Amino acid sequence: MNTHKISEAGRLLVQAKLAKAGVSCKPALRNAAGAHFIVGPEQITLRVATNLQPKPGGGKGSPVLEWWIDDSVQASYTALVDLSTDRVWLLETAVLRALAQQHSSGRSHIYMNVDPTVVTTTGKESHDTGFDAYLIERCIDRLAN
Repeated sequence: MNTHKISEAGRLLVQAKLAKAGVSCKPALRNAAGAHFIVGPEQITLRVATNLQPKPGGGKGSPVLEWWIDDSVQASYTALVDLSTDRVWLLETAVLRALAQQHSSGRSHIYMNVDPTVVTTTGKESHDTGFDAYLIERCIDRLAN
């Protein structure tokens, strides 16, 4: 699957999860500062970033999901998608930037180890289970209000 199809599948998964929860979602206008959707009655902007599946960290390490988010994006929330498990994490963009393990060239790099036995030394959460509080099913009410 090419990157365009991966991105499209991620956006569709987010739309489906929002629709299932009864939260309205419409495509954002092209000039919506990097947002893909306008969500809920408060017209919250949402950007979606998608992974097809985990890949070796650093090219040959343990499997990780990773996203590079352009800091110029002004969306209020960012949805991080893993298509291999249909998981979606929903983070306020400011929270995502704070949780990101790296910042480089105007981008925030956030990654999640999918192997719970991996020991990290970043001082920040880096296991996917550590982000469970941000799973869309657990925090979708933030968009519905």
